[in-house]
Amino acid sequence: MKKNYLLNKYDLSLYFLLITVFIFCLLNHYIGHSWGDDFSLYLNQAKALLNGSVERVVSDTVLATTRSSIQTFSPQAYPWGYPILLSPCYYFFNMNINQYKIVQALYFISFLGTFFLLIKTRIGNLSGLIVIGLIGLNHTFIFYTNHILTEIPFMLFSTLSLLAIDKGIKRAQQSIIIQIVIGILLVFTFSIRTEGGVLLLVLLISQLLDIKNKRKLNSKVKLHFYLIPYFVFFTFYLIGKEYLPTGFTSHFGFLTNFKISKSISNLEMIINLLGIFINRNINIVSLIIILSIFVIGVINRFKKDLFF
Repeated sequence: MKKNYLLNKYDLSLYFLLITVFIFCLLNHYIGHSWGDDFSLYLNQAKALLNGSVERVVSDTVLATTRSSIQTFSPQAYPWGYPILLSPCYYFFNMNINQYKIVQALYFISFLGTFFLLIKTRIGNLSGLIVIGLIGLNHTFIFYTNHILTEIPFMLFSTLSLLAIDKGIKRAQQSIIIQIVIGILLVFTFSIRTEGGVLLLVLLISQLLDIKNKRKLNSKVKLHFYLIPYFVFFTFYLIGKEYLPTGFTSHFGFLTNFKISKSISNLEMIINLLGIFINRNINIVSLIIILSIFVIGVINRFKKDLFF
């Protein structure tokens, strides 16, 4: 009975934290949207899904980019996962940007709740709440719900995918449904941002380790169960590629613009952004110490948390 009481207490604390974060998000929303080329195309693609003008949007974007002085500022079409998420918002709210921001805030607190489920079995309820609090109450994340962009939905669905893989590996020989769910989540995460394809590697490594452990214990291994997520992934991938042109792989075209110097510059920008995320006034010594602790933690727990 005492154990259940403690779990309930942590659950209530989580709900209170999520509601608090959601309120802070709403309080930090401003009218309108900061201008950029990304969000407008996402909305245009969402609109195209509703009125059946997908081919027209792609051809218009191709025309705009080919006749621009800089032709690499936009792909022909962004992956279609996020426009799919935006399409119900567009149907109900049209171009009311402020409503989209509320949905972004809902995605954010959904991510926090999902991440808590993923980490609490590894570090405990209290530590999990502290981590969720540090992320959820960080102004960088709260303010970012003003942007109709893919980062927050991608965080949510990639974390959902990891949670499904984690649960699915434990029940790999028992539930076909969860294997199908893993495949659907992976392909949809990939359709939000193509970086989500890395999750296939996470799944493969997790499965290989699970098979190795089962064979050590002389447990029966049904290999066809492990293949279900890949079958589902590539089935939906091919369907999407057929009906949503350039949607899944449009980002890969940017690999032709790869340069070592540009990558180094981007890495420097990422490190600076990490420092800003921790504290806008952080000095280089403190940042190096924090990053060093992170690296030590990764090395120390590498085998135990290879999944991550």
